Order: sequence, then C-alpha cells, then structure tokens
Amino acid sequence: MNVNLVRPAPEKVVKPARAMPATIEADPEFSRLRTACAKYDEDWTSFMGYAIGEWDHGDYTHQVYRAAWGPTMNQRCWFGKEETAKRRAAVMAKYQTMGILDGGRRFLPGFAQAR
Repeated sequence: MNVNLVRPAPEKVVKPARAMPATIEADPEFSRLRTACAKYDEDWTSFMGYAIGEWDHGDYTHQVYRAAWGPTMNQRCWFGKEETAKRRAAVMAKYQTMGILDGGRRFLPGFAQAR
C-alpha cells in the first residue's frame, strides 16, 4: 500500500504547535502521566539525552519550530543529524574505554581503567 504524506506549510502549523504544550499540561490526565513517568525514571536514564526524532537544519521540523517560535531558537541545543552522530560517537567511544556502555545504561563489572 502506497501512502503519500502531505505536510501542511510550516506557517499553518504555528498556532497548534504553540498551543500544544499548554494543551497537554491542561489535560486532567497530565498529572497522572507525569507521576507515572517519574516512577520509571531509571528506565530512561542515559547521558546521551533523548532524541525526539531525526531532524536537520532546513527540514520540515526545523521550519515548523522556526515558524512557531521564531528564528532565535537556541542554536546550542539545535544541531543537525551529522553533528549529533559525530558527538554521540565521540562520547560513546570515551565512555566505552571506561566500561560504560549504551549511553550509561550498562557497565562492565569492575569498570575498565580510564585512559
């Protein structure tokens, strides 16, 4: 089955995108969700952060964010796929030599010596 994905222009997504965080937090189930997630915080432990999906400068996701919140997005927090892969590999290689694996989720017993 072939499906054609048609995305609206970023400018058309602005209003719902800006309203989304407040809408989610206003939901009567939000407090329950936040409490449940907090109970399982160890399941999400990672020093690699949490990726919301792949994106890159100039792609649809980037265009929507810029349209919703302006061109002054904190660029320190927004680097693309290539830079993300490069930084992730550098961090993983450094920690792997110490016996820390999978972004901090596993470790080798006794830990290896840091170099």
